[in-house]
Amino acid sequence: MPTVHSEPTPPEAPRRRFRPTYSGAVATSALFIALGGTSYAAATELGRHAVESRNIAPGAVGNSKIASGAVTGNKLKDDAITSAKVADGSLRARDFAIGDLPVGATGARGLPGPKGDTGSTGPAGATGKAGKDGENGAPGEDGGTGDKGDDGAPGAKGDKGDDGAPGAKGDKGDPGDGTGFTTFGTGTATTIAGGLSGQGVFLPLNGGAPTAPTGSVSGGADAAEAVKVATILPRGTSITSVRFGYRLNTSLALIGSTINLRAQVYSASDYGGTLQPVPGTSCTATPSLTGIAAVGTTGSGTCTGLDVPLQAGDPAIVVVTAEAVGLTLVNSLPISTSVAVGTN
Repeated sequence: MPTVHSEPTPPEAPRRRFRPTYSGAVATSALFIALGGTSYAAATELGRHAVESRNIAPGAVGNSKIASGAVTGNKLKDDAITSAKVADGSLRARDFAIGDLPVGATGARGLPGPKGDTGSTGPAGATGKAGKDGENGAPGEDGGTGDKGDDGAPGAKGDKGDDGAPGAKGDKGDPGDGTGFTTFGTGTATTIAGGLSGQGVFLPLNGGAPTAPTGSVSGGADAAEAVKVATILPRGTSITSVRFGYRLNTSLALIGSTINLRAQVYSASDYGGTLQPVPGTSCTATPSLTGIAAVGTTGSGTCTGLDVPLQAGDPAIVVVTAEAVGLTLVNSLPISTSVAVGTN
């Protein structure tokens, strides 16, 4: 009996179940010999199953008498083909069912294959942590001077410094414009019928009269009262300005009426004579008094650019008078007043 050479199997391997092959089916295919060759015509006249295996002589059916593919698995009995009927080397691994052959030992590792092509660049990884600061580099060269920046905001005011040392005495100045006269007093000025000045308040040209005399100014200042405060001019001079202010010492109801107060220099050519107003020295205070004038109401006036001469030895005074227009023309005005007369 021929020996079937197959791949080594373990001693206790299970019994194998072989699949039929073309070469292994020669012995069992005798049935088909009668259908071939010179017997074909007779065979076509035989009935189904008329020829059985016992009617075929051993070796009568060879491979050349079996059509290719004529013998299939369903035409063979179970276990009809044993290892004794399989030629050595005729079976390959593909002829066995999966799992029929044992797994052989792992072979030796093959040689490394050639290096593959470089793959495409993958997506960028996450940003890593910042590294440690490096060592400071060497100082660079000084840059050029930049453009001047805008001025900053002024700083806070500093503390007052110490007083400096007194300066050197200055040169003597030029002669001044001259001296002036200042006077003040308290009295009552009146207006009479027609709103004309009645009594005026008489003030000395220089000095003061806390309780000033009053007198008529009709036709000139009342000589008897004016002489009480008259000032003799020590030298000839020119009046350059008159500044006048007053305060009302009582309240007035001047419904439909307006009162103006004015100051003017009066003088005469001899002491004891009637003093007359000096033209160009009148100065009217503003605002005018009208309506309800409360206690403490004030007014003032300034007249500058004057050039009115006075003679040495002439007596002179300042007279404050009032004039009224409107419905109420007769009035009495208690006032406190002050007048400055500038001269050169």
